[in-house]
Amino acid sequence: MNLPLTAEYVYIKGDENNIGRHDDVNIQGFNISSKLEAMSSEVETYYLNKRDKTDADADPEKGRVNTLGLRGSTQPVEGSYLYSELAYQWGSLGADLEGVLDNGGGQSAWAANLGGDYTFTQVTTSPKVGAEWRFYSGKYLSDVGAVIGWDPIAPGYFTTAIREFQTRSTVAGFYAVDQTGVTSSQTNQHELALYGGFKPLEDLSANTRLAWFLLDEKALQPQNSPREGFLGTEWDTQVLYDYTEDVQFGLIYGIFFPGTVYRAASNGTTNGDNTAQALITSVSVKF
Repeated sequence: MNLPLTAEYVYIKGDENNIGRHDDVNIQGFNISSKLEAMSSEVETYYLNKRDKTDADADPEKGRVNTLGLRGSTQPVEGSYLYSELAYQWGSLGADLEGVLDNGGGQSAWAANLGGDYTFTQVTTSPKVGAEWRFYSGKYLSDVGAVIGWDPIAPGYFTTAIREFQTRSTVAGFYAVDQTGVTSSQTNQHELALYGGFKPLEDLSANTRLAWFLLDEKALQPQNSPREGFLGTEWDTQVLYDYTEDVQFGLIYGIFFPGTVYRAASNGTTNGDNTAQALITSVSVKF
């Protein structure tokens, strides 16, 4: 049985912090993958260690988060594509940028991804339809009134134009107005999505994605707030035009409809539950 293996070492400088001090945030690990001839399959496993030395002088054991994951994909029949991933984190948290959690708190979190799509290769425009579920676990800490969850150590997979870049409640960003209890897009969340695309012309492709987002763990308990765990709905559309082999034009339009977690600011002057929109244009040139 031919089972070729590929091994990769990963090193990322996450944050330099103060020059001349050992207070950086470094990430390193490895990835081992193999491609299987049967059904055009691929499987890989990876391990990453995030070392946050921001508070190393106070406690050298703080800020050590480990991530172990397994990912696989396959094409059982022509036009089909199935994929899944599961990862677990453990260790101790580093510095909390929001100043909510005690540094060094124990970390235990899960992440999962499951999806599939089908491309009608025999149709002229090659239409594609698919569905996906993404999950990042969360845990409510009643003693500090906050939620911890999956630590997005080195995200490299983005699916939306707006929700993906929303921040937590106390960090400036989308809806940064009195939105206590809103966690960022890569922790404490379920994402359910339907997506598709087609090629109306040889050099023109269009893709769309409709996604729903729900909190895994409510950041505000029911006795403290009537707000529920529905974060909202987003619809994104992307159009790409290959002008030449080396030049590509792109357009992305996204619209996000806030769910019950969002609401108007308590001072009544700003609406924190307004619909958000984004329009992105791009030009890509290969040399």
